[in-house]
Amino acid sequence: MLFAISLSGPNNHLGKIFSEIIGNLSIEEVFNKVGRPNTYSTKSIIKAFLIMVTYRLTSVRSLARFLVAHPEIARSCEFKNDKTPSYRTLCRRFSCLDKWILEWCRIILTFLVDSRILNLEKMIIDGTPCKSKCKKPRAKGSRTVTSDPEARFGFTKWGRESFFGYKSMILCSSEPLIVPLAWQVIPANLQEVNHLIPLVSKASWLLDKDKNYELLGDSGLDAQYNYDWCQELNIRFTCPLNQANKFKGERLRRQKFYKSKLGQKLYGRRTDIERLNSHLKELSLIDPWPVKRLKHVNTYLNLVMLSYLACVYYNFTNQRPLREIKSLIA
Repeated sequence: MLFAISLSGPNNHLGKIFSEIIGNLSIEEVFNKVGRPNTYSTKSIIKAFLIMVTYRLTSVRSLARFLVAHPEIARSCEFKNDKTPSYRTLCRRFSCLDKWILEWCRIILTFLVDSRILNLEKMIIDGTPCKSKCKKPRAKGSRTVTSDPEARFGFTKWGRESFFGYKSMILCSSEPLIVPLAWQVIPANLQEVNHLIPLVSKASWLLDKDKNYELLGDSGLDAQYNYDWCQELNIRFTCPLNQANKFKGERLRRQKFYKSKLGQKLYGRRTDIERLNSHLKELSLIDPWPVKRLKHVNTYLNLVMLSYLACVYYNFTNQRPLREIKSLIA
């Protein structure tokens, strides 16, 4: 259950706000833990990593040093006996936080839907390039580096520019409130078209089977199996069709709708996700990532999305503009 937050004063940075928000959920009760009890609670560890995200620290080692250098911020994480976790402890706990982070994101999204401030009738999906923390491989013909083996070369601007890293794929809502609904990270060399179904599936629990929805994407997601799968969920998928494919039957009708005045007006909402991606990159260190390896990058993106959703929730409960987040960042 969520509760309203009342913080006042000039120092309302997200580190303190998270202390209030996360404190309202007994995270250890969400999933039963088996084995030896941890020295530091999962709730405290998540708060610490949310501070890493909001203060834009460049590594887990930087977080460990930051907590020692700022005991007043470390106390907001509620570590026992005023002790702070070591670098090795933070690294070990970082690799097993996903289920708690995603459960908290799910609770906030449910609250936004139940409050009727989140409209799911129009959704947008897109991928954005995010560079790896490592430098590009220098050896001729190399595709990756040892320190970040899942990172790959990808291309932007229709293949004219290359980058080394990952793609962040996001499904978000459209106006009046643009927030992420589901997300995942994939290596930069993979095609986005094959990841529409698993990504939208992550948000299917939010959708009502008796309602119809619109899903907007770019031409890189055009595939017949994506249309067919969306149709089973009462989702009409609209995107520019690949001109290399022959248009016939349902695909021909979709192309006519896309080129119609109504279709172009609807497709104009696709720019909402570009504004969200720009906002996320400006607020958080996701280009380049501050961590290495695909699993850790995914966990870090989960933390970024949790911090973003928590900001929206804080603004709603305090009668602030919902997307006014920059003023909260430390």
